Amino acid sequence: MGVSEGVWACQRGYGHVRGGMGCQRGYGGVRGGMGVSEGVWGCQRGCGRVRGGVGASEGVWYIDDEQLSQIFQAYFPFHSYNRFRIVKDPSENRVDITRLDSTTFGQVSFRAVEISHTNLVNIGALTFNYSYSHLESISITDNFLEYFPFDEVIYCTKLETIDLSENRLIHMSDLASSSLKYIDVSHNPTIALGDQAFYGSPNLLEISLKNTGISHIAAYDFSQQLVLTSLDLSNNNLEIIRTDALQFISPDIAVLNLDSNPIAHVEEEFVSGLNSNTELRLVDAQLTDLPEHVWEPVFQQAAFPSGTAQFYIINNPLECACNLKWLVMDLDYMRVLHEDSTCFDGTPIHGLDAEFIDNNCP
Repeated sequence: MGVSEGVWACQRGYGHVRGGMGCQRGYGGVRGGMGVSEGVWGCQRGCGRVRGGVGASEGVWYIDDEQLSQIFQAYFPFHSYNRFRIVKDPSENRVDITRLDSTTFGQVSFRAVEISHTNLVNIGALTFNYSYSHLESISITDNFLEYFPFDEVIYCTKLETIDLSENRLIHMSDLASSSLKYIDVSHNPTIALGDQAFYGSPNLLEISLKNTGISHIAAYDFSQQLVLTSLDLSNNNLEIIRTDALQFISPDIAVLNLDSNPIAHVEEEFVSGLNSNTELRLVDAQLTDLPEHVWEPVFQQAAFPSGTAQFYIINNPLECACNLKWLVMDLDYMRVLHEDSTCFDGTPIHGLDAEFIDNNCP
């Protein structure tokens, strides 16, 4: 019996299986040796050749809530495994599991959990109780998930990645974790977030809130992240960005994505903490002006010292006349403005006649 990358549990008789297995009878030789697996695969009888665990099947297999729970009631030679995996091809029917709870996995623990393209709706409290000290990654995507026990993340002291994208989450309680580096709840269009959702997770590197229905950002929402590099707020319902809504203390902000929001107005000091390598994206927004008193301080953050910073202000109904003199007459600011940035009629801002503006605008 060897080191496992997944979970298998068999009592007698093994078959030709590549991946992982949880079964009771009906199998003959296992490729790779007992316990050398890359996933979890469970059945009771008559199963065939499987590669990669549940959801990566080369044949026909079925599993539901009861069968999944029965797998972990079997005898296990070990209680700690690298990976639990149920992944189904999106073109095929979903795996018919709907819930996970504190009884599902018995006393078995995992370092990584990956579940995709199932009918999963609910993950109950204490589902991963025995994995608290082991979990490093949770990826539960393309399901119908409405509830996830976010308040238990604080107990997962090694957890670095949470990906819950493409679900139906209703609420995300405030996260508290010193180990967490990546959080993705994108494509949960009705999720509700608290104003201090990320205060307790200072070591986050990347936050993705794309297509989550957000219409408001409270002041200092993202001000506690010490090393944040990427924040994705694209495809939401933001119309106004208030003062201090995007205040960063991280010196390494690489990407701030506000694409595809109906943003028509930003207040003074709406963003701070950008740097000379930041990519600021405002594509497909509703900006009609870039007032100097609001935007010059933003460009100053990115223009000095000289770097690779780029501001993408593309496909906005932006008026381009004397109102932009402060911008087009400054070569450092224009270096920051991406060359594809446009006026309301599609005219490139970089194509405006700076000399004409200088001579004819006050």
